[in-house]
Amino acid sequence: MKNKVLGFSIAGSILIILFMLFINYTTSPGFPWFIYPAFAALWWPMGVYTAQKGGVKFISIAGPLLAIAFFITVNLTTSPGFLWCIFPIFGVLWWPMSVFLGRRVKLFSIVGAVMLIGFFFLVNLMTGFGHPWFIYPAFGIIWWPLAVLVGRGHAKLFSVLGFLLITGFFVTVNLVTSPGHIWFIHPVFGAAWWPLSVFLARKNTIKTYSLMASLMIIAYLVITNLLLTPGLLWCLYVIFPLILWPSLMFMEKQAASLPVAIIGSLTGIVYYLMLNIFMSPGHPWILYLALPLIWWPVVIMFKKVASNIGFLFVSITVFIAYYGLLNIFVSPGHPWSLYLIYPYAWAVIGMYYGRRRKAFALSIAATLITAVFVAIINFIYTPNTIWAIFPVFAIIWWPLSLYFFKIRGKKHKMVA
Repeated sequence: MKNKVLGFSIAGSILIILFMLFINYTTSPGFPWFIYPAFAALWWPMGVYTAQKGGVKFISIAGPLLAIAFFITVNLTTSPGFLWCIFPIFGVLWWPMSVFLGRRVKLFSIVGAVMLIGFFFLVNLMTGFGHPWFIYPAFGIIWWPLAVLVGRGHAKLFSVLGFLLITGFFVTVNLVTSPGHIWFIHPVFGAAWWPLSVFLARKNTIKTYSLMASLMIIAYLVITNLLLTPGLLWCLYVIFPLILWPSLMFMEKQAASLPVAIIGSLTGIVYYLMLNIFMSPGHPWILYLALPLIWWPVVIMFKKVASNIGFLFVSITVFIAYYGLLNIFVSPGHPWSLYLIYPYAWAVIGMYYGRRRKAFALSIAATLITAVFVAIINFIYTPNTIWAIFPVFAIIWWPLSLYFFKIRGKKHKMVA
């Protein structure tokens, strides 16, 4: 019975194809449209054979072969100038690959990645290879087998291979698109933190991590400086704190001692003083850095009371007074110290009302301080345009909301 069904399907399929061929060449011989119903008719005996004997693997091979032959035939008969058949063929090939390799995840990822990259390369080649754009999807595709093969349980190896892949990609793109400007070092610098952190960002290796990270940042800044602005060595300004970081890490508990703070403070002052004298002697900007560096040993000296509010008030007051005097005598052309007074006022009212849990009083004080600050800035810089009302209008909703939804709401509940 099964053989009769298969024979009938073969005979019926052949009969349908011959009939369509006859109609095609008797009515419109200029275009072989019979291939469309013929393609559909062939699935009949192929489906019957698969159901009886072939199984899934047979149909997964025979079906794609039939589809590939169909798309190639249609392509060559309708538009031979452009091989568009590769697009549906690419989709069809995933069918047998999924059947034969679906359970072999690692091999499936490798074959699938190769097939995807090959497809994009072929499309790139067909549409004009003036720009090899296939490298962009290829970069994303390679992460698939990489993650499957080494992603689970191999964090260190995966980070190294991932870093090499990112480096290779950006170097290639840089050389292909803009070889006259070396910009790949910027994304590569960011990617380098991945393996560095995986290998060394642990408690027992944190000192080595700080040293390697510091050296890596210094190297990046020096290279960037020499590539972009070789006439101005601005990288020198950040080298001191980058060297100070691992130095303090290796000192461990001694880093919090007064002698280390004094030596570090004096070293920083001398270092930046030399930079000020030799690189920009026209303006004594070392004065702006001097107080924070001096305050380092001061904090260590008074470390028993450094966390008290009184010491914090004294520190803030000293800083405001110091930078206010610098503003008046060193750089009087612009009242930039006003911007320091504003956060100072916030710190004062925040500590005073915050500890007393007086949210409504804090909102009123903050609103008044903000209103005065923006009014002064408005008057100094743009007296002809009154824009200060906009931020004042925005912040005034804070005390209003607290009053009507919290304080007044409590009073109504008490009355009720």
